Amino acid sequence: MAWHLFEFMDHHCTPSPLRRTLLEVLDFCNSRFRPWYQQTAVEILESARQQSVAAVVELGAGGAPILREVAVRLRDTPVPPSRPLVLIPTDLYPALLEWRRLQDDFPIIQPRETPVHFEDPPTWPDRTLLVLAAALHHVPRPGRARLLLRLACSATAVLVFEPVRRTPLSMLLTSFCWFPALLTPAALWHRPGRRRRVLLCWLIPLVPLMFVWDGLVSCLREWSDDEWNAFAGEASLAGFDVRRTTTLHGEQIAICRRDSTCPSNGLP
Repeated sequence: MAWHLFEFMDHHCTPSPLRRTLLEVLDFCNSRFRPWYQQTAVEILESARQQSVAAVVELGAGGAPILREVAVRLRDTPVPPSRPLVLIPTDLYPALLEWRRLQDDFPIIQPRETPVHFEDPPTWPDRTLLVLAAALHHVPRPGRARLLLRLACSATAVLVFEPVRRTPLSMLLTSFCWFPALLTPAALWHRPGRRRRVLLCWLIPLVPLMFVWDGLVSCLREWSDDEWNAFAGEASLAGFDVRRTTTLHGEQIAICRRDSTCPSNGLP
């Protein structure tokens, strides 16, 4: 049985100070303790070049740290692309302040400031690459397959990145994520919010425990290898190509249409 247990990160009752500290721990863990953001940005750029897309849209972008990494690499590349790539962060709860700061530093970041729900995608610009980074496991299992195909119909391709897997090894590694959570206040010592992080990570260490819980629940929410294989087979019958690559502690999935038409009924 696969339960869709709650995560503190996406629970509406989680107080704002706890949620903000969790996000800071997550960003530290995935950027400085483990370079997952950087690796994901490299893969997005490579796929964007292969697909010759004009825009990259991230669904559930949060503060858009991954698109920031993409923008940094585009700025620093010795041979800039012949046509500027537009980066569009979206979210059900738009992080307007963070996005506007990013836009000041990187004009190619053009946020969609109205809420965007996974299950009701708007019309994207031509030649758009959709990205879901650490986001798919937030979608309940029953509607996950149909959602992926709807998204694939609305864009040139869909890239799914997940930093954990539903395997014993990934769960074991995730169980030690209290360690980077304890390091976060020291690593971000000179940033605003120091007292809050010291309180919630050290003096009353709620956030490290919540971070471990959220990580383990994320593992349990992921599709297993068998579930991904079943989805790939059914999607192929419906006219989609699905390519999945895995590491010990993460996975990447690319979904695209074989032609310009989409089945009206989704999966068989």
